[in-house]
Amino acid sequence: MRDTEALGAGDPGAVEALFGGRTEAGARAALVEAYRRFGWLAARLDPLGLRPPETPAELDPAAHGFTAADAAPLAAAYCGTLGWEFGHLLDGARRAWLAARAEAAWAPGADDRARALELIARGEQLEAAFGRRMPGVKTFGLAGAEGILVLTDAVLRAAVALGARRVLTAGMHRGRFTQMGLNFGKPLVRLVAEAQGTPEVPAGTGAQSDVPYHLGFDGAVAIAGREVPIWVAPHPSHLSLVGPMMQGRARAAVEAEGARAVLPLIVHSEAAFAGQGVNAEVLQLSGLAPWHIGGTVHLVINNQIGFTTEPGEGRTARTPVDIARLIEAPVLHVNGDDPDALIRAGQVAAAYRAAFGADIVVELVAYRRKGHNEIDEPRFTQPLLYQAIDAMPPLSVRYAREIGAEADQGRFADELDAAFAAARDWAPNGPEAPPRGLVTDIEDRLCATVETGVDPDALRALGVQLTRLPEGFAAHPKVARFLAERAQAIEAGEGIDWATAEALALASLA
Repeated sequence: MRDTEALGAGDPGAVEALFGGRTEAGARAALVEAYRRFGWLAARLDPLGLRPPETPAELDPAAHGFTAADAAPLAAAYCGTLGWEFGHLLDGARRAWLAARAEAAWAPGADDRARALELIARGEQLEAAFGRRMPGVKTFGLAGAEGILVLTDAVLRAAVALGARRVLTAGMHRGRFTQMGLNFGKPLVRLVAEAQGTPEVPAGTGAQSDVPYHLGFDGAVAIAGREVPIWVAPHPSHLSLVGPMMQGRARAAVEAEGARAVLPLIVHSEAAFAGQGVNAEVLQLSGLAPWHIGGTVHLVINNQIGFTTEPGEGRTARTPVDIARLIEAPVLHVNGDDPDALIRAGQVAAAYRAAFGADIVVELVAYRRKGHNEIDEPRFTQPLLYQAIDAMPPLSVRYAREIGAEADQGRFADELDAAFAAARDWAPNGPEAPPRGLVTDIEDRLCATVETGVDPDALRALGVQLTRLPEGFAAHPKVARFLAERAQAIEAGEGIDWATAEALALASLA
């Protein structure tokens, strides 16, 4: 990261030089302050271009006595593909620090770009291999948000350069497998085996492994020539609960090694970050003595849709990360299809956390190429959105064209082939005898048949109602076929899947 003095931050002459001394200092300062407060609203953040930037009146140069050419350096600093939101910070030193970096000359190095392209291309390859070799399996793929690989890598590398010796992280379903293999050092053979259903616990323990996209990892990543220990927390379906649990573990590490030596990192989804109250609690506790861990870096993947819910129907706040204002945490909003901006955002986030021992949030604005999972068909509910998504070439292709390079995909393809071949024989290590408190027949006992008492004829009558379309309603052909197959299964009393059984159970209760 190459920093120069910010415009007007400690050097009034910088602003004077920008405007050539043509108007009074007060007008110059007002325009600079307007960009520092509102510039992020005009940033180009949506990769799809469906949500145009805002045009705050405060950014109109003419209102301050200037031309657009006069304000061009400020527009370049604050209204590009990286939006700097720090106007809500009351601490002058932190605002000046962020302004200095926003307004500084910066460009990614050739090595940074080459690494970013490799990560993106490998992410696309890994997910394509999963889709091809495990069709119909839920992996909650990253496709459309591959930029999180670049962002996470930039945070890790910058944090290690600033003194971090250990990383503790918690995440979510989206992109879990891909991040594990490419950011967090999980061996590909183990990753593939677990994704295909091999339990992480040895047979005969009486224990059952969780679904593979919930599993954690305890290992190391190679950064700057050394092995950095990393712990990825396993998580439940209510995945925002795992963040504070990881932070509790980080607190112990901070007590032993110091805050600068430990990097706490949480990856969130936008709907959960905005909608689950535990996130607000995590932020509120972040500065209190019993829980303070020297700040956490929060990376939020904004897919611009929560399952099938549009942003305007899921929250009142302007952005999914507005709760960061609770603790005056700065927010870096970044276009997820601009790897250069992602590198910069990751470096700044790690540096801010190291400099001030406080939380910072990075919102990566992206999209989902597939649905909520690989079984969901999003074109049923968002056909126009997916017209735009389907028209987007892969990010690796666009970035390679931009930087004039080409990703080496052959070597990683060979690694994937070897991992899938070896995964057939992979098995976890574990105890010779079942751990205390576990019994070998626990699964049979949990799965034993229970008489519900609902009459089969009553279930069939409910099934008819569940599969009958409203009068005059034209269903999507796939939906119509699905309902017809469900109706046939209900009538025959055979081939009833879990989803149908759940629907019948809820109907019987209603």
